[in-house]
Amino acid sequence: MVDVNMLLGSREDAFRLDTVPLSVKSFGLNIFTTDTPGLLHAWAQTTRRAWLAHVSFPVSTGDGRAHLSICQWCPARCVTALDACGAGFLA
Repeated sequence: MVDVNMLLGSREDAFRLDTVPLSVKSFGLNIFTTDTPGLLHAWAQTTRRAWLAHVSFPVSTGDGRAHLSICQWCPARCVTALDACGAGFLA
């Protein structure tokens, strides 16, 4: 699972919902979701000993009718592994 909000969200992007046009709410990317299913491709360690996960995951539009497939490196804190039963545990 990928926490898209932790990965892509920022305080600078947080507008009051009543000031955002309906078209943006419907067709803009919904990056404020957490626990988005994803696929882990690889792990890499940085020169400062931090771990990065290479993952692919979908980000849906506000209305949920479309999505954008993203494949990128992200900090390990944004990734949670699932066991065989679908229960989460930290990777």
